[in-house]
Amino acid sequence: MIVGLILGVCIMNEEMIVVEISALAFGGDGVGRLEDGAVVFVPYTAPGDKAMVRIVARKKNFCKGELVQLMNDNPIRVAPRCKYFGRCGGCQYQHIDWLHKEHIDNNRYYLFYLF
Repeated sequence: MIVGLILGVCIMNEEMIVVEISALAFGGDGVGRLEDGAVVFVPYTAPGDKAMVRIVARKKNFCKGELVQLMNDNPIRVAPRCKYFGRCGGCQYQHIDWLHKEHIDNNRYYLFYLF
């Protein structure tokens, strides 16, 4: 659980947190915000996901999370076609329905300037 934000650094302990994913960053990580406003990047998530996340890294301006469990059904999620999805790193977007990828690509420009 994130217990605070001190000088832009995420403080963590052993508990999990629930994060609402609102966008995708370049490279495929889902982007969410913690209750205190800190940004957290979570691989293999999609906009609209509500996810149980473990914070695994802390930086000056953001946190890096690890997906533990999805808490909701998301209509833009699909089963990845590649059997190596999540292991080789070459197919970060296969869990997202292709009809929604155009919307995500258009919002990535906005996301770049958000941070």
